[in-house]
Order: sequence, then C-alpha cells, then structure tokens
Amino acid sequence: MSKGKQNSTTPLVSTRFQMVLDGSDDWSILRKKADDGTALEREWTALQACKSRYVQEAVRVDVEHQVIHLTYYEGSRSLLTLGRGEQAVFLDALPNIIRAIDHCHRCGWVHGDIKPSNILIVSLNGAVRLIDFAAALPIGYERASLSQWQVTPAFACDNQRQGQGYVSEKEDWLALLQILQQFLSSVSCCKQKRVAMRIRQWLKMKINGGCQNNRLAQD
Repeated sequence: MSKGKQNSTTPLVSTRFQMVLDGSDDWSILRKKADDGTALEREWTALQACKSRYVQEAVRVDVEHQVIHLTYYEGSRSLLTLGRGEQAVFLDALPNIIRAIDHCHRCGWVHGDIKPSNILIVSLNGAVRLIDFAAALPIGYERASLSQWQVTPAFACDNQRQGQGYVSEKEDWLALLQILQQFLSSVSCCKQKRVAMRIRQWLKMKINGGCQNNRLAQD
C-alpha cells in the first residue's frame, strides 16, 4: 500500500493547459498550472536541466500563480494521433525518441511518464520533443519521500504505480518498450516489423543491463 497519493494521468487530472494569445504564426505559448510549489519547482528544474532540441522549451515560470509558460509547436502531432497508415512515421521518429530519453538520463532525470501523448513529432524528418515533465524525478530519488506522484498505469512499472523504490532509467525504457509492443501488434509490413523487432531487442538488452552499444542513442 502506497504512503502517498497516486495521481493517474489517464485522464490528466493535475495539469491544465490554456492558450495564451501571443506568438507568431508558427509558435505560441502554453501555460501549465501545477498543483503546488514543490511540484512546480521540480518540473521547472527538470525542464531546465534537460533543455535541448529534444524537450519542450520552457519560457518562464510564474511562482506566484504556480504556472510554467511553455512553447507550443504549431503543426506538431503526438504519437497518439498516428493512424494505422502512418506506421512509417513512428519508425522514422523512434531513433529520435530514444535519443530524447537518453538525453534526459544523461542530464540526471527520468521523465517518468513516457507515453504516446507525451511525445511530439515536430517535423517531417522525425524530429521529436518530449512534453509534460510533471512526473519527472532525479535518477536515484527515493519514492518513499513523495507525498503524491503522477503515473500512467498502462506505461508504468510496479515501483512507479506503488510509489516504492528508487527512480531508475529503466522506467522510461520499459514505457517505450510498451509503446513498441503496441506498435508491433498492429504492423503488417514485414520490413517495418523487422526494424521494430531489432529496436525492441536493443531495448530489452538495455533494460536488462546487457547493452554495451549505445549507438541508437548517439547524436
């Protein structure tokens, strides 16, 4: 039994987005309201630590109103919007998704809520950005110290769901593996399936600590 309060993110219950009417034709700003000061500070810290072309850009934080201002990418799509006829789009984006997750880990953070709706495809060449760092925690963080946390059960491991143990990079890789498993169950093209199965094997080796070749995650 968990000591704290679990906030399921399906549907999202602790974040609200509102469009702010400024910006140019190809970008604008979103405001994200946090539940409390600690959550706001942690999410802002994660966004700053992981700042890169792989992460949604945080513009500023408003501590008084508990709001983070974030860049909105016009024309971007989440993986959740991809249809059966767009399986190649997912495969094109997959190496960059791996690089994005690996980048966060190199910066000392686990995203904590890797799922299709939190991965944006921002260009036709497969460029991606991770969004929603409300569940992000530093690697090695002890979950017993959390009073509440966010989790999407379908993409979370037992430690995440129960609020136990220490935060590990494996949690993000397990979530991505779950996404890939769902993709494999729907793909019919033999070539696409071979590519996906090769990446699945790489992920399994990484999760089990047996992957010494990190080539897929290199810039």
